[in-house]
Amino acid sequence: STDVSEYQPTNINIYPNPFSEETFVHFTNVNTIYTLSLYDITGQKIWKKENLKQEVYKIKKEELARGVYFLDINIEESSKIRRLIID
Repeated sequence: STDVSEYQPTNINIYPNPFSEETFVHFTNVNTIYTLSLYDITGQKIWKKENLKQEVYKIKKEELARGVYFLDINIEESSKIRRLIID
């Protein structure tokens, strides 16, 4: 039998969101590497960060314009999309 009590799903929180200078992607129970890809509202990829391991990843506004973006979080063959808003 398989002990399912050991499996802890990865929870993802992004704060603050909306943000003006920087925001933080906070992972709970991340025990593997992950990839982050940021897309603009038209679906064009802005950047991709691979082989990340840290529990908290900081995203800076830098040259990004105000508006809506989509963050693709890829962990262990599964992908989650989160909306980011820069105000």
